[in-house]
Amino acid sequence: MIKKIAYLCMVALIFPLYVYAQTFNKNAFLKDYSEDLIITTQVRGERNKAILRGTEAKKNREFVLQNYNGIQPSIYPAWDNGFWPSKKPASVNNIKIQTSGLDELVNWGEINNFHIIHHCLFFPNKYFPKWFSNTKYSKKELEKLMEIYIDEVLNSNNNKDKVDVFNLINEIFAMNKSGHYRISGNGKENCKWMDMGFE
Repeated sequence: MIKKIAYLCMVALIFPLYVYAQTFNKNAFLKDYSEDLIITTQVRGERNKAILRGTEAKKNREFVLQNYNGIQPSIYPAWDNGFWPSKKPASVNNIKIQTSGLDELVNWGEINNFHIIHHCLFFPNKYFPKWFSNTKYSKKELEKLMEIYIDEVLNSNNNKDKVDVFNLINEIFAMNKSGHYRISGNGKENCKWMDMGFE
């Protein structure tokens, strides 16, 4: 009797797996199984992970369109059509934030009905132009710079209404697994924004 009960339990456990295995559609793509889950991938306009231009862009674009229902445009302040100028502006008020790289990816995502999660605005120094970490900006100047930067990214191309989520800060903790915040300084692993202090 115990063997029969054990056998029936095994059948009850294995049968759903058998049914699911039989209904698996090998022609379906990742997003076809997502239901309400948003499945995203990092995308760029050019170079690595490019979906707009470059030798692999067409293949990458097709893969993204087939498998994902969300994209994560990655525009860093100083990399790949980054937001920030390569040369220090005469004053904080004169900084020109370039959003065309982000705008282009956001528009592509919107046309293709993707959820859009932007990555990212604030990082350690290594993601900003070298001139930034060597500045002696005051707290007020950093706040003004932050205001100009955020305002331009949100309002350009009406991104505030097109992007679902803005990732504001990344890699804020020190790399030594201490659990402490990064410190200010001009090293690439430091974070100049720490000069603003905490509230």
